[in-house]
Amino acid sequence: MMSQKVRELLLIVIVIVGVLFLTTMGPSFVEAGPLFKSVSAWNYLPVVMGQGQGAIATSTPEAPTATPTSTPIATLQPDPSDTGDVRITEIFFDGAVPQVESDEYVEIKNFDNKVIRIGGWKLHDEGQDHTYTFPAFNMQPNQVCRVYTNENRPEWCGFNWGNNSAIWNNTGDVATLKDSGGTVIDTCSYSGSGTTKICQ
Repeated sequence: MMSQKVRELLLIVIVIVGVLFLTTMGPSFVEAGPLFKSVSAWNYLPVVMGQGQGAIATSTPEAPTATPTSTPIATLQPDPSDTGDVRITEIFFDGAVPQVESDEYVEIKNFDNKVIRIGGWKLHDEGQDHTYTFPAFNMQPNQVCRVYTNENRPEWCGFNWGNNSAIWNNTGDVATLKDSGGTVIDTCSYSGSGTTKICQ
């Protein structure tokens, strides 16, 4: 009878030959048919010796990396200024509407690079016989507004003196613009020729 040692040696040889066979021929057997489909594991699960009988090292899938998202930061807008570079640019002093000349106007423009709060500002003629006080209004940079004698024009900021007769003398006058603190911001005068004075 075969001794115990011989049997153990023979068993080891058979195992080694089997491992070598599967290592070199495994892919062919995997493609051969359903019977050997499980053999494909030899290609991906290497046998780890010394970590316990039949221990197999498996790879642990990495957790997906979260993509950082940026949070938009609100841009703080500066508060409107109570004074700034607002100028009288035009005076249409001889209106086309007979007698009442309701279409007369004084045009102003914000030449500043900031929003200007003109509520409480005043516009008056020479001698301050007529004074217009601006309602609460924030004038944007480069915005142009007109103050009409007695016409509502929303496209020009809607400022209306509401006067039933002409305000600006056709023979000559001076328009003065003041801020809410009474500081003179700009003036424009004309002598009376023509119908319009371009101030700037």
